[in-house]
Amino acid sequence: LAAGLLLTASQAQAANLLANPGFEQNSGHAIPVGWTRFAPPTAQAAGNYWIEGNVPPQSGLLYFKEWGASYNGTNNAAGIYQDLSSASGSTYQASGWFFTGSDTLGPDCYVWVEVSFLGSSSNLLALYKSDTFAAGAGTGSWFQYQVNHACNISSPVSIGDPFFNTYTITGTVSQLVAPVGTTTVRYRFVYVQAASEGGSCYFDSAVLNQISGPPPPAISNLFPLNMIFINPGDGISFNVSSSSGSS
Repeated sequence: LAAGLLLTASQAQAANLLANPGFEQNSGHAIPVGWTRFAPPTAQAAGNYWIEGNVPPQSGLLYFKEWGASYNGTNNAAGIYQDLSSASGSTYQASGWFFTGSDTLGPDCYVWVEVSFLGSSSNLLALYKSDTFAAGAGTGSWFQYQVNHACNISSPVSIGDPFFNTYTITGTVSQLVAPVGTTTVRYRFVYVQAASEGGSCYFDSAVLNQISGPPPPAISNLFPLNMIFINPGDGISFNVSSSSGSS
């Protein structure tokens, strides 16, 4: 019986933590249910996203579509994310699927998925990224990308967007480890538009599996889902409730 309970607990922890990971809960020009949008303050008011199923999705009936946010001649990063409660020492694995087709990503545009760990004041403690996906990977097919690269958060890298930095990759990992002081784990899809280049990327079947550590309570974001993104460390706060509580 004890062995069975341990196996059940392990399987439960390995379940996907993300809400609406296949973007099936709403459609059209809308932010996906359960996700938060981020974009630079220069983003076009009409928005740069859609939920559709015009090509066969990787799974289900729908996927999330993202294209350039600004078209003002300056690189910009935009996308969607989810925050969940986490604890020091918890471990995770993460991935996502990308597609570009007839509306092919611009030659210098690219996307990735990442997992970051934040402290109690939303300060960045650790960051892990997937490889970047671009049109050169191929068109007309879905590609799965694993979050398997550790970053050095003391070594920022500019992507040409004054409102967004990423960080130098230092090596490859098999699990994502929450460092000491972690209170939040963030899963994020990032689309980088180069200058005013066009094209779009489809995103589907997002996964954030918890491998070890205590089950996370739910986080209720106090801000509306279409808020402009503020980089971690700029003082965003969150309400934490039990998993049985309401948002």
